[in-house]
Amino acid sequence: MKSRIKKTSNPFYALAGTGVNSKDQLDIMITKGTQGLSTGDTRSLAAVALYLKNRMTISQIEAIIAEASEFGLSNAEDSKTDKTDFAQKITMFAIAVYLGVADYLGKFIHSETELHEAIENYDVVYLCEICLEIVSKILTRADLSNHYYLVTSGWRTGDISGEDRRLYVCNAVRDHKDLTIGKEIVQASWGIAMDCNRGTFCGDDSYGTPCFYSDGLITYPSSTRPITCSEYETLSKCGLPRESSSSITLFDIDSAMSIVEEDADLG
Repeated sequence: MKSRIKKTSNPFYALAGTGVNSKDQLDIMITKGTQGLSTGDTRSLAAVALYLKNRMTISQIEAIIAEASEFGLSNAEDSKTDKTDFAQKITMFAIAVYLGVADYLGKFIHSETELHEAIENYDVVYLCEICLEIVSKILTRADLSNHYYLVTSGWRTGDISGEDRRLYVCNAVRDHKDLTIGKEIVQASWGIAMDCNRGTFCGDDSYGTPCFYSDGLITYPSSTRPITCSEYETLSKCGLPRESSSSITLFDIDSAMSIVEEDADLG
């Protein structure tokens, strides 16, 4: 069957990147989802859905689940307890519409999901089309494509210690020369710790752990937890400061430790 949607309007292009994650490679990967479907084998389609889900942010996954639940779709009671499993299924149904093979999924939908009585008699293809609308809408929302974190810095002066909590957002749109999101949030956590006391970096030989020192106060990263866009907005309303790469100076801890080690060797 031919796709009902032109390739140029592929809603999953929002998850594309560069290299092995380019739009062309994404098309190749998605097309593999048709393998085995004519005989009822959904494993290839499920694998494509897993690949795409793993490229989504936790905010996108949360929103897809919420939208599908509002429509009347939910995970089957005997399915995995991992909520992202349900987002993968919704993505799978969306891909099926894009590939024009949604009519093969009737048995899968009724065995792997629960349908509210208001939609239990809906046509399978129509249900999948709704899933495509949900996924397409979520993937075009810029706020949901960002990565959000709750960054906690520890501080200590004498016998007194405490914590500083701030919010941090990594913009999903980045040039291939930019830091990876993983490296950025590490450098951001150190940048925030440095901002807490505007101190001088010290290696772990001075205070037992790498930290920043200023007038008897040391600060250091304590934890970094990914949060959803909705959690970010809620915590922001509660008064937690918002940070980004434009508001703080990222601190390269690896380079800083290398300098410390070199100085120690010279000494």
